[in-house]
Amino acid sequence: MEEGAFGMSTGLDYPPGSYADTAELTELSREAARLGGIYHTHVRYSLGDRFLDPFREALDIGRGSDIPVHITHFYHRTTSPGGASRMLGLVEDAREPGLDVTFDSYPYNLSSTRLLDPRCPSGRTTAAPSG
Repeated sequence: MEEGAFGMSTGLDYPPGSYADTAELTELSREAARLGGIYHTHVRYSLGDRFLDPFREALDIGRGSDIPVHITHFYHRTTSPGGASRMLGLVEDAREPGLDVTFDSYPYNLSSTRLLDPRCPSGRTTAAPSG
């Protein structure tokens, strides 16, 4: 960041970002916050309930490191009653006590950008892939 970066960005649905746990991301975000940065994330959509839990993780990282949070591709993959209003409620509830939260979305059906590489297995593990 001292060289001009705006903060820390993660792609938690993709290796190697998928290997990082919440505690590690919070610690790294504290350093970015110390330097005036933001936490920008493509959340881990496979987490927990696969609906609100991925966004809760992002907000928890922001709260735990006192850093502004930007959630990219804010959408839900599952059909859930009140889906959009429940998601927006998470953001509003986080903003109410003072967390700076923004998001972006896209106005079209989702597609994939994942490049398949056998050297980077998907999923969370306790160690980086070998090889």
